[in-house]
Amino acid sequence: MLLVARTNLFSDRIRLAFVASLSVAGLTIYTATVEKSREYVILKVEEFTNRFLYRVVFEQSLVTSALGFVLGTTLLMALIAASIPVRRLAQIGPVTVFKG
Repeated sequence: MLLVARTNLFSDRIRLAFVASLSVAGLTIYTATVEKSREYVILKVEEFTNRFLYRVVFEQSLVTSALGFVLGTTLLMALIAASIPVRRLAQIGPVTVFKG
C-alpha cells in the first residue's frame, strides 16, 4: 500500500515538473517571439513566407528544449551523485570520527 502511494506521489511530481517545464519553455518562446516581432515584420515585408517564420520559431523552440534537457539532465545527475555521499554522512556518528 505504501509503495503504491509513493509511486503515485512520484508520478504526480513528474507530471507537475513536466507542466511547469512546458509552461516556462512556452512563455520563453512566446516572449522571444513578441520581442522580435519587428524583425519578423521586416522579414514579411521582404517577402519571406509564413512557413519560413514558423520554421524559425520552431527551431528556437527546439534549441530551448534541448538546452533545458541538457541542463535538467545535468542537474539530475548532480543530485544523484550527491545522494551517495549524503547516505555515507548519515551513517557516520560522532564517536566514529573522534575514535581515530
